[in-house]
Amino acid sequence: MSAATTISSERRRLGGVQPDQAPKPMTKYEDELESKFEALHIEPKDAIMHPKMEGGQLKQGDEAALHIEPKDAIMHPKMEGGQLKQGDEAVQLTCNAFGLLVSKSEVYRYEVKILGERGGNNAKVAYLNRRPKDDAPIMFQRDDCRAVFNSIINNPENAAFFKISDGIKPTQVLAYDLTGYLYSLNKLDFTLAPQNALKEEDEISLLMAQTEEFTRFAPRFKRVLFCIRNNEAAPLHTTDFEKMTNHLEVRFDASSRSFIETATSQFALHDPTQHVMFETNTSYLFDPTQAGFTANDAMGIGNDKYLALGTQKTIRMIEGPNREKKGGAPALFIECKKTPFYNQCDVLHFATTVLSMSENHLAQAISNPRPDHHLVALLDKALSGLYVFSRFDERIDSFHKVIRVVSTSPSEKVFTAPGGNEISIVDYYHQKYGVELQFPNAPMAECSFERGEPPKRSMRGTLFFPLEVLSICDNQRVHQQTPELIQNIIKACAVPPVRNFHHIMNSRNAWSFEKNAICQKAGIRVTSRPMNFNGRKLCAPSIRYASENSAPSGSRSTWRMMQTTYIMPASIGTWGCYYLAERPQGQERILQQFAKRFIQECITKGMQIGDPSDIGGIVANEIEMEKKFKAAQSAHCEFMLFIHDDREKAGHSIFKLLERRYDIPTQGVRLSTVNNIFQKRQNQTMENVVNKTNVKMGGLNFSLSLNPSCFKNLLSDDILYIGFAISKPAGGLSTGSSAPDVLGYAANIKQFPFEFIGDFSFVTSGIESNFKLETFGEIVKRCVVRFRENRKKNPRHVIIYRHGCDDGLFRTVIKYEVPFIEKKLAEVSDGSEIHWSLIVPNKMHTARILRSDVADEARSRELSGMRPPEQNIMPGTVVDNALVHPHFAEFFLCSHAALQGTAKVPRYTILFSKSGLTLDDFERITWNLSFGHQIVNMTVSLPAPSYIANRYAERGRMLYNQNGKMITTDDELRKLTEELCHFNTDYLRDLRVNA
Repeated sequence: MSAATTISSERRRLGGVQPDQAPKPMTKYEDELESKFEALHIEPKDAIMHPKMEGGQLKQGDEAALHIEPKDAIMHPKMEGGQLKQGDEAVQLTCNAFGLLVSKSEVYRYEVKILGERGGNNAKVAYLNRRPKDDAPIMFQRDDCRAVFNSIINNPENAAFFKISDGIKPTQVLAYDLTGYLYSLNKLDFTLAPQNALKEEDEISLLMAQTEEFTRFAPRFKRVLFCIRNNEAAPLHTTDFEKMTNHLEVRFDASSRSFIETATSQFALHDPTQHVMFETNTSYLFDPTQAGFTANDAMGIGNDKYLALGTQKTIRMIEGPNREKKGGAPALFIECKKTPFYNQCDVLHFATTVLSMSENHLAQAISNPRPDHHLVALLDKALSGLYVFSRFDERIDSFHKVIRVVSTSPSEKVFTAPGGNEISIVDYYHQKYGVELQFPNAPMAECSFERGEPPKRSMRGTLFFPLEVLSICDNQRVHQQTPELIQNIIKACAVPPVRNFHHIMNSRNAWSFEKNAICQKAGIRVTSRPMNFNGRKLCAPSIRYASENSAPSGSRSTWRMMQTTYIMPASIGTWGCYYLAERPQGQERILQQFAKRFIQECITKGMQIGDPSDIGGIVANEIEMEKKFKAAQSAHCEFMLFIHDDREKAGHSIFKLLERRYDIPTQGVRLSTVNNIFQKRQNQTMENVVNKTNVKMGGLNFSLSLNPSCFKNLLSDDILYIGFAISKPAGGLSTGSSAPDVLGYAANIKQFPFEFIGDFSFVTSGIESNFKLETFGEIVKRCVVRFRENRKKNPRHVIIYRHGCDDGLFRTVIKYEVPFIEKKLAEVSDGSEIHWSLIVPNKMHTARILRSDVADEARSRELSGMRPPEQNIMPGTVVDNALVHPHFAEFFLCSHAALQGTAKVPRYTILFSKSGLTLDDFERITWNLSFGHQIVNMTVSLPAPSYIANRYAERGRMLYNQNGKMITTDDELRKLTEELCHFNTDYLRDLRVNA
């Protein structure tokens, strides 16, 4: 659920603190790679982050003077931050990082089990604290653990064991994560366990007293045990997690960080009246107004779903405001979280909203004695995986998971009753509960039995329920998100900065740190206000067209083309213009008007184009569309322009697949866009359409002149920029999918330095893929070869932006991808060394950067009346101090204007560099490359090679889905890549076809 990684995994990733700590054991994948590397005569790299680099510095000549080599497991010394250059501006910033002040103290960690023992002949033991996978059982499990824990620590007989004396509350010295770990500020004395405790060699089992709290367990268990394993290890120290290095090979114990996470969550974990918590670091609020939110901050989103307001916190070591402090400082990143949940409601009511049917319509449909298999399929899709409860369940904690919806009705389903007689579900409900089912012919839900034993062995662990007796369980997040739902969520989460700052403060309040007893006792304090720090707004380049330059301006960093032409206008010979729809008749007039306007705009921009040789409507199916493509190919058509109805989804994918098959560039324009151009006179939209056409057809709209001029060599013709991006099946949410990953890439491999084209390859899904590793290296090699073909020389520098790589992959990338890329560069270098760098952009982090005046009450009132772009930090704002990692070469750069909500500022981490460039160079390179999208006259959120690579990865995913073939082996992936990608075509390989 969290965009941030878990603390324990992050701790293992980031390396150790002592030189004598054991290296990480090799995985099977790494063992295979070691063998492959030996066969290829490649030496794996030590997994050491590129050392911390200084911020922007004055340049000495054309090259940066600083050249830093990675060092093994040695923290790189801190260096000075960035300095303002000509045209830069200093800016004051704030964020969502709160200071985490931790006094050094000892903490003892114990493993915990909670066992429920059944009585009678059934002697099985249930592990009550074993974490389930799904939301609803997690909440029941946490309620169980909380009840047992409270009973145990409040039992006077256990006071001596826990070392709880007069005046000391248990919550001041004990912290429990409601799963498997108990933390204590005192070392537990196992000799002081009460007499009724069950004692083993290394474990004490405390019995839950038969009090009121035990009643929730009485129907299921004879007794409940809280088992604590005796841990003789040395105590944790609360400040251990602050010790970090840039060496990723050694393991690091995450226990102290886990304690801080658990301790700061204690008040929320043990207040189920206000907090719904599936993980230790995230809470959803029953009543957000108690934390300062308003009723408007949460909203319903239709179809019996609502958007729950929550708060998420993440511990991260940062450089901090005191740069002289080696090792950095801990910070607690806190942000508001909005997540869709299901409403608790009757299943039939839920069905009416999900299926968009009235109650009467649904009642008629499920009353029909003949099963409606289409309706059953829709109900199955909507309900499968959800947890439900029956209004006739005898226990309040009974719930069931829907396995599937079956067409068998309650009147048809027969089972063996306890007396041995065969009985239908309808008769069973009549005899057992005195209820006449309203819909005896309706489908039923086949469910698992989640609590206790199945009532009948013949049912084999599943139960059948009439839909009318079931209700949706509370506290279930929505995992099947439709495009409409995603759109509503994005709209609700687009909160402008002033309001977002209040959300951050409210989210901090929700954790009630000041009421947290163990934090006070352990010396853990969270600052009341987030950290402030300095940033720089970098000077923007000039936009160079054929006859004049344009300067970006304003909060959106936009510019106007004015009365000039493209720097390199394209020529279009034979072309066609078509209207694509299921019924394309009746749109001839709008088609003729748009073609005329399109031609006029192209000529104004300097392009050469005549009237279309073919114009008309096409039925939106593959057969008719392919006929048109065959005719276009025979007529030597160079370009096909499609206007398509907004409701027509499949047609776009079809003509993009046919584009590749027939090697003819295409462009789609929505009918609503065409209407806006004419009816609303959106001239800029028309310009954007032609901007895209020019780039698609091999033209270049503009280039850049860098400011200040001393940085002009950063976009010289001897630097190769490559961007990588990966598209995961189902956006990374799919599990068990056989679909491949799509590796998109883009590079400036044509004649002009600011001209980017790209392609994609299909690779094995998942990170543990030799084939994917080889593909990275081959693509880099291919880009260098194409660069040399077009510019008649090797690149002096290769700078790679490796998007789609989170912190957990840094070790793998450095250890294996880097030497593969080096080997491929050596193969094409002709003996001369090619300097190169590897940078990872990442938007999936927890830092939020805001202008500092959003925290000023008077100024924030003034800002709240402005549009989001004016409230946000300015494009070009860079941060390379305070908020960055204490040991990694890292910076944050906002390169785009957020038109809605608060800007999500990418973080850039330099994993490897042999280029000799400074951090200031990398910052300015990244900023200037964000002007390279070419389609709209504004910057984009990532540098052009990364942004365009993402689009190519999306195109590859679209073509894979449209192609419809199931791929299982690397050889099949290679063949599919050759079939669908563009590098082996005659024409498309040199065009930016996904513009």
